Amino acid sequence: MAKPFSKTLNLVNIVKQLWPFVKPYRTMIFGTLALTLVGSVAAQVNPLVLKYTVDHVDALIQMPAPMKEGLRLLGVISVILFAKEIVNIFIQFGQKFYGEKIRINVSNALAQKAIRRILSYHMGFLPHRRTSRVSCKRVSTGVWIALQGWCKIFHRYAAVL
Repeated sequence: MAKPFSKTLNLVNIVKQLWPFVKPYRTMIFGTLALTLVGSVAAQVNPLVLKYTVDHVDALIQMPAPMKEGLRLLGVISVILFAKEIVNIFIQFGQKFYGEKIRINVSNALAQKAIRRILSYHMGFLPHRRTSRVSCKRVSTGVWIALQGWCKIFHRYAAVL
C-alpha cells in the first residue's frame, strides 16, 4: 500500500497540488515578479552612480577650479539616488501589498476547500441495523462514558416508540 502523503514529498508535486488555488491570482503573481525585476534593476543604480562619481571626481581634481562643477555633480548624484529610493519605496510597498493579498486569498481558498471536504464527509454515528444505539466505535472513550447514561434513557424511549 502506498504511503498516504507520498505525492507531496517533492516540490514539483506540491506546486501541482497548489496550482488550482494559485491560478486565479496569476496576474498578481506576475505583477509581483515584475516589481521584483524592477527592484533588482534599481539596485544596480548605486554601483553605476558610484562609478560615475569616482570617474567624474577624478576628472575634477585635474581642473583648476573644480568647486562649481563639483556642486553640480553633487546635485545630480543626490537627485538620482533620491529618485531611486522613492522608486524602491513604491516597489517594496507593491511587493508587500500584493504578496500579502495573494497569501490571504490562497489561504482562504485552501481553508474553504478543507471546510467543504470536511462537511462532505458522511456522519456515521449510527450502525446500519440498530438505529437506536449509538455506535461505540465512532465515539471516543471519554465521551462514551459521559454518554452511557443518555444511551440507556434513549434505549428505553426508543423501545417504547
